[in-house]
Amino acid sequence: MISPSMEYYLGDSARGFKTLLKRGYLWASTSMKPGATMSVATTSAVTGVRGTKFSVIQDAQGMDVFTCTGEVQVALKDGKSVTLASGMFGSVDAAGNMGVLEKGKPRL
Repeated sequence: MISPSMEYYLGDSARGFKTLLKRGYLWASTSMKPGATMSVATTSAVTGVRGTKFSVIQDAQGMDVFTCTGEVQVALKDGKSVTLASGMFGSVDAAGNMGVLEKGKPRL
């Protein structure tokens, strides 16, 4: 599911499914083979997906990520990585700083 006025670029699935979300909203449900990878890159951070249901919003203020089931790994600009388990919400500002993880979905 994608939003209107969205800027989204699909990568080559043969090399690990890398995508770029410049602006908009993305909700995805994935089921991946063992060892397969997928990522959603934004200007704020990169979300690594491992067979899950999740959503990402990217706008001028930053990126919001919500994990419905499974888990996603969020790689921040400073090289740190944060895991969001099922039901967790995380917000990354435009500078690449992640706020406190929350249960629930403030914007999603």
